[in-house]
Amino acid sequence: MMVVHCQISAIVASTIAFVLSEATASAAGAAPVATLSVHEIWKIAERRQERIKNVHATYRYEWKLLESYPKETDRLGLEPYEVEFAYDGERRFQRKTPLRVDPRKLGEVRWVFDDGMTVELLADRTPAGAWRVKDAHLIPGKHHRVDNEELYPVEVLQIPLSDRTLAHLDTSRIYPHCIRPVDGAASSYKVLPAQDLVHGAWCHVLESPYDRIWVDPALQCAIRKREILDDGVVARYLMLELFEAFPEVFVPRKVLRQMLGRRSWPERYHGKVFLELRMDLLDISINQVTDDDFKVSIPAGCLVGDFRSGETYRIAREAEGEISELALESKKYLPSANAEWAPLLFLVNAGAVLMILVFVLWRRYRNRSVQPT
Repeated sequence: MMVVHCQISAIVASTIAFVLSEATASAAGAAPVATLSVHEIWKIAERRQERIKNVHATYRYEWKLLESYPKETDRLGLEPYEVEFAYDGERRFQRKTPLRVDPRKLGEVRWVFDDGMTVELLADRTPAGAWRVKDAHLIPGKHHRVDNEELYPVEVLQIPLSDRTLAHLDTSRIYPHCIRPVDGAASSYKVLPAQDLVHGAWCHVLESPYDRIWVDPALQCAIRKREILDDGVVARYLMLELFEAFPEVFVPRKVLRQMLGRRSWPERYHGKVFLELRMDLLDISINQVTDDDFKVSIPAGCLVGDFRSGETYRIAREAEGEISELALESKKYLPSANAEWAPLLFLVNAGAVLMILVFVLWRRYRNRSVQPT
């Protein structure tokens, strides 16, 4: 009991000492001096990034329009979504679910890319409130929607996922790759002399002509704040409630991205936040992805568009498995939807031919009856 009391006392004492030291530093106006170089920060952050082999996570995001600006915000899609994603090497899974259901717009969408093929599943909400897959597309290769980078893995975890970003990685703003030394030359970033306080933590500030990055040396140089520069600050990222999701890998539970008015806009917009994006992390697992994360389930009765063969068929019984299994087995137990509609199509075509024949005979009879005697 005495040991526990001493431990608690030590924790309380250290906490009080930290708060007092921070308050003293703030009161004195003396920020700690930066102790790490750009190269040292890059090495620390690169080691952290290399620990991430695969990720499975779920998060929600919602836009908030604070002030409208013509041509910039008029066509924005501000619908809130819940997104589940997983990646492992080239394999991708993504589920995008609207949080406000609009029957005029697309419902839930899921994509899986594996074994050189994309499966797209489209779902509508049932009267009971559940999502049910109604249509599926089997698409050879990687569909462009799979290659669209989602917000949390790219903007927060700084993981380049799309082929486009990977092809231009050396000129991208992906951290820490963007601060690396290039061909032995110094980085385009510099460390400002003094640290800066962000959400109670002293951070080193990296600066380039394009952005400023506040990194926390106590959390393996994880980003706490970032500003994008283009003749002034045009975007700001705030990483909130960082926690250790995997040993030495710290990620935020909440993210706030603010978009600011540019100097080329009317003066009243300069430096003013006109749009906010909020992301809330619901769940994340790092380096625990399995084959089950990329399995596909197509329910019975689902209409399947097979872009490999150009066929359309309705599934007779539920199909579940990896994409490679579906690609081999799908035609064996997915009867053609065209066969189901064949009798109806025959009747329609026969009726049309009959109507044309009747019309021709009627015209011929009419022409004969009106001929002059």
